[in-house]
Amino acid sequence: MPVSRLISATVTSSLPLHQDFYDKAGGDEKLSRTGGYIKGCAQGYLIDKATADKYGIANIGQLTDPKNAKLFDANGDGKADLVGCGRASC
Repeated sequence: MPVSRLISATVTSSLPLHQDFYDKAGGDEKLSRTGGYIKGCAQGYLIDKATADKYGIANIGQLTDPKNAKLFDANGDGKADLVGCGRASC
């Protein structure tokens, strides 16, 4: 018997990070958001408190400063390497 409908599920959808993905995939007409998987979780780029305190880093804009960027530069390009998913890639 051929399958006439495909079902895809994701455990989480972070808002506003995944809003573009949700909209491009059909939004409320094609998808359903039900409940919360993790409540009160952090979203964004996070660094440990000891490093933030030691170097006085309080916001992401400070990672453009070469001395701060060097702390998070794993590939030697002079830029802080930030790990995460893009707005429409997760």
